[in-house]
Amino acid sequence: MNKYQKYYEEMTTINPDDQEGIGVDQLEEPFISLGLAYTRDEINNLIASVDDDGSGRIEFGEFLRIIHNKSKLKTQGNKKITSFFKQLASDKLGGDSDLKHFSFKTIMDIMRRKNLLKAFLSKNPEEKKEGEKVLKAYSEMLQKRKGK
Repeated sequence: MNKYQKYYEEMTTINPDDQEGIGVDQLEEPFISLGLAYTRDEINNLIASVDDDGSGRIEFGEFLRIIHNKSKLKTQGNKKITSFFKQLASDKLGGDSDLKHFSFKTIMDIMRRKNLLKAFLSKNPEEKKEGEKVLKAYSEMLQKRKGK
């Protein structure tokens, strides 16, 4: 398998429903649970920062431009999404190469649990504050989903 096939495979792990590209529905839970964004609107803005064709989704060509540092904007949001996708493409999502054998959903579950533990157990006040912020945003996201 060449690297582009691998990148495509990695991208499709986020979006297994055969839709073209990756949208806010696929990125909301992982981005909020990882503290990359705190609201659905922030995720839409992150997507817009790399969405060259204005479709509201990240298609494969845009995904490639992201991981090769060729996307159109160099914003803070762009850096967050670029880092996330580069880690995904290089099997380093979660900072642990042993996780590469797990599904995207399982890796996200592991990373979310690590963030929750930081929120409750960290002795570092900044880490604890960030963990609490992520926990609050994640809880709000779940409540909104329940209300639908």
